[in-house]
Amino acid sequence: MSKFNPMLSSNKIETIFGLFNFNSNKLIMIVVSLSVSIASTILPLISKSRYNHEVLRKYISQAYVLFCAITLPACAALYSLSKPVYILFYGNYAAESLYIPMVQISAVIALFMGLTSVLAMILQGLSKTGIALRAIGWGIAVKILCQPIMIYLTSSLGALLSTFISLVIVAIIMGSYINHRFELLDFLNTKALNAIYVSSFMLLILFTGLSLVSNHFVPDTRVSSGLFLALVGSLGGLLVLVIYQKCHVLDVLKNR
Repeated sequence: MSKFNPMLSSNKIETIFGLFNFNSNKLIMIVVSLSVSIASTILPLISKSRYNHEVLRKYISQAYVLFCAITLPACAALYSLSKPVYILFYGNYAAESLYIPMVQISAVIALFMGLTSVLAMILQGLSKTGIALRAIGWGIAVKILCQPIMIYLTSSLGALLSTFISLVIVAIIMGSYINHRFELLDFLNTKALNAIYVSSFMLLILFTGLSLVSNHFVPDTRVSSGLFLALVGSLGGLLVLVIYQKCHVLDVLKNR
């Protein structure tokens, strides 16, 4: 890059490459790996009971509740605490206006990436990998078509936004097939899901407020960001656990 931009210093080139390489993508893999590893415990049960329609409906709905219970709060935390999380892992070497939107969009991408992974596991357990592959094919096509347009419209955020759009398409295709076959919308535990949605929204509001306050009191260093995240993370985790306990979400997750 220095040959094409001789005015840029090596540090500036490294900063640009880090942002272009989307360091935030590495952060979302923590969320995705956690949610997929937990939800994948349902896969053997689906494979074992794939000819029992009622049992399958129970296991698939359980997988979705389990996925939401883990991933939604994690994505809400990553979205609202994007600045201290990024500083903790990569340091404060770039402008906030550049990396904060990337982390926030990546948090939303993590939600749909985890969802498509879980849906693909369910289809694999049902021996319907062809449907999953077709959905992924459509997603790749949408990604290829949308990326130049999104890069033109939003510059550095374009690649992330096109990925988000493609994952939404993949999730819709996979989810529509599963719902059409098992009529899951009428079978889901709405009480537990509403508790998860509300707690995740409360977490988003709480962490956003704390993050705004921290801008005035917490130095932009890795140590300070780590201590701040440990404190607010403990507070948010306690809030989620209390809501899950009061609304019997934990009982739903234990009742396999």
